[in-house]
This record gives sequence, structure tokens and C-alpha cells, in this order.
Amino acid sequence: MKKAVKVLLMLTTITVITVAAVNIFFKNNTTSHIKVLEKGKSNSNYWIVVIDPNSFDKKKFKINVDCKSTWNLLEEDKTYTASYEYLSINWKVDLVEIHKVDPAHS
Repeated sequence: MKKAVKVLLMLTTITVITVAAVNIFFKNNTTSHIKVLEKGKSNSNYWIVVIDPNSFDKKKFKINVDCKSTWNLLEEDKTYTASYEYLSINWKVDLVEIHKVDPAHS
């Protein structure tokens, strides 16, 4: 009986560590509609604050934009289809690709 408990405990520990490692070391990649609420920069860091207008909770989050030219083309209160990577949506989100949504098709 004690051996079975030890084996179960060991398997549970390995599973927890594996799941944690996957969440820590692998970025999530998401594509969704976003609405730009705000643009900002500090030094050479460019970012936008957005919401997903189709999400239930409409939570704001910040996306880092690597390219100044891309950042310059983005407009506040406009909707885009964007792909972005993140470890946590509340921490560091990086823009991968973005396209303006044609109002006739939204």
C-alpha cells in the first residue's frame, strides 16, 4: 500500500512539473480581432493597449510592437486582426502580425 502511494505521489509530482514547464517555457500564439484603445512609447519601445471586441470580459491588455513603422500605421479606435505571442496575457505580449479589418466585412 505504501509503495502504491509513493508511486502515485511521484507520478503526480512529475505531471505537475511537466505542465508548469510547458506553461513557463512555451509561448502561446493567438490570432483575434483587437481594437486599439491607446498607443504609447517610451524611448525606443512601442506598444498599444487593446481589447478583443469579441471576448466576453473585454479585458484590456498591452501588446509590444517591435517596428516603429508598424506602430505609426496603427490608429486608435480601429479594429485589426492580429497575431500575438505571450507567456501570460497579463505580462509580456509581442505582436507577430497585424491587418486592418475592412469595415464592410466586419
